[in-house]
Amino acid sequence: MRTLLAFTILFSASPSFSQVFFDGFEAGDLSAWMILRGEADLVVDPIVEGDQACRIYGDSVTFEAAMIHRTFQNSYGTYAYRTRGDSEDSDADFYFQYIDDNNYYQLSHKPEDTDNSEFLLFKLVNGDYTELYQGPPVAARGEWLDILIERTCTGEIRVYADGQLIIDILDIEIMDPGSIGFRAWSRFSYFDSLAFEPSPIIQTAPVVVRTCSGSGFAFGGAIYNNSGLFMDTLLSTQGCDSAVTLDLTFVDVIEVDTQVNICRGTIITIGEFTFDTPGTFSDTLMTDFGCDSIVNYNILFSQSIECGFDNVSANIFSPNGDMINDTWSPSLHQTPIDYEIKIFDRWGTLVFQSTDVSATWNGQFKGRALNTGVYIYNIKADNVQYQGDITLIR
Repeated sequence: MRTLLAFTILFSASPSFSQVFFDGFEAGDLSAWMILRGEADLVVDPIVEGDQACRIYGDSVTFEAAMIHRTFQNSYGTYAYRTRGDSEDSDADFYFQYIDDNNYYQLSHKPEDTDNSEFLLFKLVNGDYTELYQGPPVAARGEWLDILIERTCTGEIRVYADGQLIIDILDIEIMDPGSIGFRAWSRFSYFDSLAFEPSPIIQTAPVVVRTCSGSGFAFGGAIYNNSGLFMDTLLSTQGCDSAVTLDLTFVDVIEVDTQVNICRGTIITIGEFTFDTPGTFSDTLMTDFGCDSIVNYNILFSQSIECGFDNVSANIFSPNGDMINDTWSPSLHQTPIDYEIKIFDRWGTLVFQSTDVSATWNGQFKGRALNTGVYIYNIKADNVQYQGDITLIR
């Protein structure tokens, strides 16, 4: 519930109040207003602040007066105004989300000691009248009343009178911005110090995006082409303003040159291809972010007399879940009796170890995906040591 303090700040002249709309009726004319019916003018008595207030009254034929603001189109927030009715049959009414004469909300203040004393909230939708609240009056005739109406983007309508919560309902039938206005019945009703404060913007958790270089990233109403932190105000599914921070990183294309030694008479499989002769070729692997990584292979015949385990192993893999090159293991000519493999990062941390000949490494350490980089392997097979490096593309 809002406190009376918040209500008092609303009518304060303090510059800290960030209202987007205020009319104290001090301009000397009502040119910002459109008179729909009846009459309206400015008076110097009665007033509650400043030098003038707005008086609105019906003529002798219709007994009704109505006026709306020409430019107000704010949607959700807090409306505040001061009003009083001075005659025996006064109605001092406030329009909000006024679309036209057949679509609006109206709060009616009919003081005590009048012919129809009540406090009433209703709506007109396509000309159909629906009463949302009806209760006893909250001010006497000739007494100024402070009104505050909270209208939220999720449909709540809360009405305070002199700081007291009177109405608390949910209604979403009219969610368009519309205008604001006054209505009166008979002579005279007065209004002063009309203000509007927009709903605060909801702060949300940052949106973290990693995407490929070479194409822009659409976010909100903009397209971003560079990495960085960006802020935009978006509408939630409930129509509320939300301040969203985008943490955007463009991932560059990775290009790797690597050499692979194979034994004569053997076949090596790299990705979806198999090779049994020397040569050079390029392949495109995909990273975790779905970005292309270009790998340039130089395949050579091994010159060693003993063609060992490391000579037939592709030394690059991309564990991204596409079922291609997602794991790495050495290719073995024969199954050793004694076997152990250890893989280290560049700081010497042991990130993988196994004595199972069929074991493969998925590029993780303790369940965490390791970064792109070069890793060193040591293999011991039947008392023979082999060492080499692997490039992991993330």
